Amino acid sequence: MLEIALICLLSIGFLDIRYLRKADRDLFRHVISIPKRVIFLFSLLTALVVISTPNKLEAVSAFVYVFYLPAYLVRRRRFLKSYRATTLSARYEYERLPALEESVPQEAVVNIPSKGQPLSEQDKFYMASDAYGLILIWTFSGVIISVVIGALMNASGRKDLELAEMVISGFLSSVLLLIFIRKVSGRFSSRGFLYNIGLVKGPYSLIKIVLLPALIGLCFAGISLYLVFTRKVVPQTPLSEVIEATQSSSVILAFLALAVLVAPLVEEIVFRGYFFHVLSRLKGLKFAVIVISLSFAFLHVGQYWGDWMAIFVVTVLGFVLTILRTWSQTTIASTVMHYVYNGGITLIPVIAVIVTNPPYFKYQAYYDYLTSQQKEALLKESIRRQPDLAEAYNNLAWLYLEEGKDLKQALQWVDKALSHHPNEKAYLDTKASILEKLNMVDEAKDTPDDPLSSKN
Repeated sequence: MLEIALICLLSIGFLDIRYLRKADRDLFRHVISIPKRVIFLFSLLTALVVISTPNKLEAVSAFVYVFYLPAYLVRRRRFLKSYRATTLSARYEYERLPALEESVPQEAVVNIPSKGQPLSEQDKFYMASDAYGLILIWTFSGVIISVVIGALMNASGRKDLELAEMVISGFLSSVLLLIFIRKVSGRFSSRGFLYNIGLVKGPYSLIKIVLLPALIGLCFAGISLYLVFTRKVVPQTPLSEVIEATQSSSVILAFLALAVLVAPLVEEIVFRGYFFHVLSRLKGLKFAVIVISLSFAFLHVGQYWGDWMAIFVVTVLGFVLTILRTWSQTTIASTVMHYVYNGGITLIPVIAVIVTNPPYFKYQAYYDYLTSQQKEALLKESIRRQPDLAEAYNNLAWLYLEEGKDLKQALQWVDKALSHHPNEKAYLDTKASILEKLNMVDEAKDTPDDPLSSKN
């Protein structure tokens, strides 16, 4: 997925460069263009580093994010500042108005016409350059946040905090993204942030923008859960691996809170609020619906990679949300549906566990506060109530492994889990670790992927 993200970033950068060059070739050549000798030296340095590094993709990504992207953002800002100053001076000279004072921010006087009013070429440039700039700046900021949070987590010495890193980085990136959007969307109109991103009721009835979207979201959540959980084999995904490796119930609760309470609002503001407005004004509604829906799906592909059913479901969800936003003419409708959908796919399985297997729910909910004896008792009771609960067998095997007790029985527990899901990576990790403890190295190496040091 790293290569896909890098290709997308370079594509956005290419489109942005094209827009800037088209706006003012002379200014672009003066401010952004880099001398050929400098390009040659940097290219040579990059090639040498990439050749001498085992992981060439990470080396290229590091050069892009650490050197090229920051340098381009600095020159880009300088270009836009000069371009606005030039165009504003020409406009005021033509209209014979007094020049602006230096204390007045030049960006504040650029206002995009409201919906329904035609866009000039200059208006289109401002709108497109703001959107491209938002993506580039947010990407760079997100990388910095991830690196800093990752370094702090690694310094803690714990290896099961990858989900905590995702939660903290995701929350901080979301806050930063909302700040950026609030700034750039202010040029749509002077009616306020909520109006500019479509979070206004307008003349529409609550049935159209609240009740109907809620019903659609609930139905869609039920259908999605049915499609995903009635399969004989549930593929392992990067997200499921991270969740399974997390043993802190507090971190899991924080992740669920982010997914249910924060993600729907942020994603609707970003996709069907700001970018929907930009694309529909620049390219039309049909283009906006297609691009926004596919972009929304692409954002989740990294989490569900390998589970094509889940990717299909989130793609369809993206189209339904975007079409609902177009039909209702307000982001409130898609936000309501998104909240109900995320809440449904999160709470319905929890409610099902509470009703069908209370001991396993208690084990999951109070994991951090239970003793080993209490965990063992709850897992055994869970198995008694639900003999085909593979997760309980695996968790019990891992508990025995951590306690160093009755490893042969632990091996039987994990074999029972694998009898239900033979290709589950987490269960194979557990078995390999148990076999290693039993000094059965040859058998451990025969397990797929040889994951001797993995956690569950």
